[in-house]
Amino acid sequence: MCGRSKQANVVSRLKRAKQQQQQKNNTSTKSSSSVASSKDLNKSKMNNNNNSTNHKQSSFDMFVNEFIPSEQMNSPSSDNIKDYEKYKHLHNTGPGHYQLILKSDMPPTTDAIKKTTWSLSSSRWGLIPSYTKSPISREDSNPYRFHNARLDGINGRGTTTKQTFMRLLEKGNRCIIFVDGFYEWKQLSNKKKQPYYIYHKNKEEPLMLAGLWDVWKDKSINDDGITSSITSHIILTMDSSSNLSTIHHRMPVLLTPESASIWLNDPNAHNAVTEIRVQGAKAALKLFQCHPVTNKVSKSTYQKSDCSIHIDQNSSSIMNFFGGGTSKKKKKTTTTTKKNVMHHKRKLMNNNLNASSSNSKMKKVKKQSKSPSELTKGQMSMKMFFMKK
Repeated sequence: MCGRSKQANVVSRLKRAKQQQQQKNNTSTKSSSSVASSKDLNKSKMNNNNNSTNHKQSSFDMFVNEFIPSEQMNSPSSDNIKDYEKYKHLHNTGPGHYQLILKSDMPPTTDAIKKTTWSLSSSRWGLIPSYTKSPISREDSNPYRFHNARLDGINGRGTTTKQTFMRLLEKGNRCIIFVDGFYEWKQLSNKKKQPYYIYHKNKEEPLMLAGLWDVWKDKSINDDGITSSITSHIILTMDSSSNLSTIHHRMPVLLTPESASIWLNDPNAHNAVTEIRVQGAKAALKLFQCHPVTNKVSKSTYQKSDCSIHIDQNSSSIMNFFGGGTSKKKKKTTTTTKKNVMHHKRKLMNNNLNASSSNSKMKKVKKQSKSPSELTKGQMSMKMFFMKK
């Protein structure tokens, strides 16, 4: 299952990958055109070997360079990316928000003359099928209605097969959703849930998730004579890999650059689904990394940058901000000061008790001692007798 994601740095990462690959292409063309001596040739061989290893490591850069048009990455705006103004750099994205997807406007084909082109688009997470009647009802516009789809159900197996998704698959409406990472909730023994942030081990690369897209067009025409349309998509899910099964039993279908090109290009829908299922399970074992995060993520309105920060780092930074949790010595001193305060309080209490008891004794003595007027004649004569002596 995929219910929340992060997309705060997707555009900057795609732009960086595009620029890095273009720089590599420029350096490779310069080195191939230059004529060098025997020493230089040896150096160039070494450089070519290094470049080949870099190309293996930066296969994502190559994918971005091949599939994403340069004009869209160099200056992303509403002019070259559809509905880009609706796309927000959010730390906590949920169904109903707009995400950045890569899609083609024509189905995959083996015809060499018909060249398929791909483009970035801002798409609503939560599918609105094209056959939906206008105006859209509240039920049809609910983004949680079609925000995830089981990959095994789409492929014609299982009980969750939906004709809507199969139609989009065969039609070629396949897409890739770019996210920094996604959130999943683990069920704890105390019946509470702990959110986890799952992301790429290489923090410079976003995750690529498999999905299906569609366009709903309003049949009514507005005052300007323009019909409104909504591009929307759904994220495909599969059984979790062994490293994520302890958190949740479902996960989004993760694409590598190799399986992503198959997902976009293969005209055989069945082969494409089989390939991304097998590759997705392998990729999840190698590429996924996760850690627990704050429970504040559970609220879709919470959009602060600490959404994806490890819960331990988050708590330590808060403690440091308020001046606590820095050293054990400080904790000891605070405990000793508390003990001293309690000791002084007890002393004061004892002193007050002693003072009050002494006062009461004095009062009793005063009561017992009689005034000269109260003395009898015999007592007075005895007193005078002793005073004369």
